[in-house]
Amino acid sequence: MAQHHALYEELCGILGKEQVRDSIMSRTTYSQEMSPHEPVISGVIVRPGTTEEVAEVVKLANRMNCPVILRGGAQSANGVTKGIPNKNIVIDTGRLCEVSTIDTVNQRAVFGAGIRPSMLDDALRPYGYFAHTVMGPYYTDSMGGLISGVSGGGYPKDMGSSGLLWHHILGLKVVLPTGDIITTGAGPDTNVNRDEIYHRCQSAPDITGLFMSGGGAFGIITEITMRIYKIPPILRSVCYTFDSYDDLYQAELEMSETTPVPYTGLFATNAGTIRAIKVAPPGDFEFCLLISVEAYDDEEADYRMNKIERICKKHGAGDGGQAANYFASIGFTGRALAVKATDKQSFPFLSWESLYQRSDALKVMYGLNDIALENPEMNTKYKFNHVFYTIPIDNFILIGLTMHWDTTIEEAGPYMIEKWKKGAKFLNDMGTSTAYTQGYNSKVIAQKWSPAQYMFMKNMKKMLDPNNILVPGLWNL
Repeated sequence: MAQHHALYEELCGILGKEQVRDSIMSRTTYSQEMSPHEPVISGVIVRPGTTEEVAEVVKLANRMNCPVILRGGAQSANGVTKGIPNKNIVIDTGRLCEVSTIDTVNQRAVFGAGIRPSMLDDALRPYGYFAHTVMGPYYTDSMGGLISGVSGGGYPKDMGSSGLLWHHILGLKVVLPTGDIITTGAGPDTNVNRDEIYHRCQSAPDITGLFMSGGGAFGIITEITMRIYKIPPILRSVCYTFDSYDDLYQAELEMSETTPVPYTGLFATNAGTIRAIKVAPPGDFEFCLLISVEAYDDEEADYRMNKIERICKKHGAGDGGQAANYFASIGFTGRALAVKATDKQSFPFLSWESLYQRSDALKVMYGLNDIALENPEMNTKYKFNHVFYTIPIDNFILIGLTMHWDTTIEEAGPYMIEKWKKGAKFLNDMGTSTAYTQGYNSKVIAQKWSPAQYMFMKNMKKMLDPNNILVPGLWNL
């Protein structure tokens, strides 16, 4: 007879047996992830349905000195945190997916951290509102995983005009490594007469950022309060093509320097992006700007589209054609209606995605592209392909390069990991890093911390998590 995890009975007492799994099949399933990094089989899987249940699980883990690993959608492109094989308690946040509040008067929504972006959009759309969520992984990742696992809390579909997710998050409910529960920003914990989160700027220092991009090392996000926005009634989209990426880059820079920017969504990329997603025929071009405009009347839409056209034509742009124009509407706006036409399936990939200063962004992108193209014979053998993109956000540039390969070839995974490591080192040497703050990548990032930074982080971890049970090893802490 198979032996249960040492804490199986206690966990069943907290959650009920139907929400606790420790069979080898369940544990093996939960060891799988998007990246080709070696999986680690944990000890037991739990699926709490409330913040209080998460807190009780963490308290038990503290008493028994048992490591806790978090699981949202396991969509990190560079690996998830492993913990200790056959011992970890994996907290699957998938049941924390309810939208508890849609408050259009105060322009906010409150929802569980396990909700998927598609689910949040679907809940808000009947009210005529949207929240800033990502385009991909739209159906698979959790909002809590995005906020804790990606720089800046994640990249909205319309990030070119709206900025990073942290601009739109009003506060969080968090279970600390001790099992205590707090609300961040100007939430109820900052004033005993307050029962909701409405903003982050009053009553106490705002510690929301500690739990964003932290990979879960300092606390478990269980509930999120975000600002919501009315959906504009007009959506237009266009694709402009370019003979060189340098010309394209100058066009997107000039548009991004306008206040306010004329576009809602902007995505500069090579045509491989369109070919990879297979939503529309790519046309006969190599580089393109996918642009969407949302407006409240036709006059506003005309003005913005004309301004975009003037700037793009100035830099030698051509027209992408009807199919590519449609593709420009796929996901690059706040409402994400058309994104439902894209493939819902998830697939393995690795990514270099980084925030970098505008002045040297192309140098970094071309450097990553050179690394991607190294070893052409091996790339051909493993059916390697990649797409790259740049997006101006605030005063910097998001640089991205996503890589795919034939996952049926066993040796391809290790080859891709070594290629990814080389690009990650290149980014570190340029003074930045890849954007994912989970798993293996957190260790790569922490290697470049100064001694003072490392000691500060280590002391903070020790203060909040004295038994080091919450995602141990993250950030090399």
